[in-house]
Amino acid sequence: MYSWYFPKDMHYSMIGIRGRRHDWVSTVVWLDNPALEKPKILAVSTSTTNGEYDIVKDGPPACGRWSCDPPFTVYINGTSPMLKYRTGGASAGTSLALTTERFGEFQDLVMWEQLTEEARGPLSEADFGEKAKVPFIDANFNSNLEAVPVNATHSSTFASHFPGG
Repeated sequence: MYSWYFPKDMHYSMIGIRGRRHDWVSTVVWLDNPALEKPKILAVSTSTTNGEYDIVKDGPPACGRWSCDPPFTVYINGTSPMLKYRTGGASAGTSLALTTERFGEFQDLVMWEQLTEEARGPLSEADFGEKAKVPFIDANFNSNLEAVPVNATHSSTFASHFPGG
């Protein structure tokens, strides 16, 4: 799970500027075998404004009446999913989404275990409100993983690596 903290989250909507203090967005990258040097990315889940997750899986692209989604591999740059921070409509707020746009920058990864106790303690005890819970602390981590939708279209390979799959 990757997470980003925003001290102030603002976006434009049909009724003006909206926002709130404190926001967390996160993404979960599902791997076939994390022990491998270059594991295969099976799916990417991105947090939505209502605390749920959208998921895009490796496999045939989804098609609607007029178009098809891009192939899953287009969202991956080497071994990293390409993500964008986006804003929604009148009340949709902000969220993460996969993108095919190839600009931006790589960000440093800091593992939970790399943080000092002086950093982990306050994050574990922080109360940013109901809509801004720290996604990766022990109290929230498993429930966030379980919030990712599972349905019958998941392949057995993917389901075997997925909580509740």
